Amino acid sequence: IIIKQFKEFINSFKLKFNFLQIWLFDLIFYAIITPVFYVSGLIMGNITKNVDPSLLQNQEALLQASETQLAALYSDLKTLVIATLSILIITVLALLLGWSLSRGLIYTKILKKKFNWDFFKRFVGLNVIISIIFIILLLIISALVQTQIKSMIYAGLIILVVLIYYITIIYIQFTKTKKIF
Repeated sequence: IIIKQFKEFINSFKLKFNFLQIWLFDLIFYAIITPVFYVSGLIMGNITKNVDPSLLQNQEALLQASETQLAALYSDLKTLVIATLSILIITVLALLLGWSLSRGLIYTKILKKKFNWDFFKRFVGLNVIISIIFIILLLIISALVQTQIKSMIYAGLIILVVLIYYITIIYIQFTKTKKIF
């Protein structure tokens, strides 16, 4: 019995094709988000170069600025806000779609289910629901601890650990039944 268990233990270290596929599916997520973060950083860097920090840092300079300077500052800040919101939305969508694609492929492979467009759409919906629950829990806890940044970070980490535990169960159940609730 001991020799059989030892052989089974040794065989568990053999590299299997399924493991490589799952690893490649995980790399899909990183292949999607890495360029998104890189391009987002480049765009934000270029946009922030246009904003004149001297007017923003000195209240007297802001009060003494001409209409032309204020109009230029307003235009630059408006562009900055619009670009920031646009980049934030695109980044969140890329994260959501990349995560859903890679996790959907991984769980359908592990559970030997079929990955198709309908499954992907529902899996994205499931991840949206999970994200909303995470944000609501974080907001509730941060309100209870009076929005102290350090407490919010700890609360967020605790919620994240709990969600990671339940997400695995939720993903397995969803992949088996294809039902969110």
